[in-house]
Amino acid sequence: KRVIEWPRALWYPILYGIVLARRPAKVGKAYESIWNRDLDESYLRTYTRNQAVNRAATFAGNPNIVVDWAMRYGNPSIPDKIAELKAEGCDRIVLYPLYPQYAASTTATVNDKAFQALLKMRWQPALRTVPPYHDDPVYIDALARSVEAHLAKLDWEPEMLITSFHGIPVSYFKKGDPYH
Repeated sequence: KRVIEWPRALWYPILYGIVLARRPAKVGKAYESIWNRDLDESYLRTYTRNQAVNRAATFAGNPNIVVDWAMRYGNPSIPDKIAELKAEGCDRIVLYPLYPQYAASTTATVNDKAFQALLKMRWQPALRTVPPYHDDPVYIDALARSVEAHLAKLDWEPEMLITSFHGIPVSYFKKGDPYH
C-alpha cells in the first residue's frame, strides 16, 4: 500500500494484466546477466549478507551484540529473523533499513514488516529504527572513500563520474514524504 498508493481496483488489473504478464521474462534476463552464479543468488542478497558479516566482525569482541540480516521481500524474512533474534535472547533490536534516505515506499515498508511481526508476538523485544542518514558527514565521507578507492584501482582515468538515484512520484512528496 505504501509503494503503489492507488486503490487496488485501479492498479491490480495493471499489475496482474500487464506487469506480471510481461515484466518477469524481461527482468529475468536482466537478472540472469548479473546473477551471482557462485552462490546461486542475487547480488542484492550477497551484498546484504556481506554487510552483516562485516559489521558482525566489527563487534566480534562484544558477546552482547548480534548482527544479522533479513530481506524485505524474500528470505530470510524480517518476521523470521525477529523471531530468531528473540529466541537467541535479544530483547533490544535496532532495525537498520539499508536506505540512507527515508521514503515511505522503502524504509517505511521495512519498518511496517517488523511492526507487523511484533503484532503477532505476545512477548516482544524493544525495537528501534534508525533515522535517515543520507546527509550524515560520516556516510558521505564513506561513500567518497569508496568511490576514490575504486577509481584508484582502474588502469585508466575516467573523464566523468555519473551517478543516479531512485526517485519517487511528486504526489508522494506532496503528501509528506520527505524524500526530495
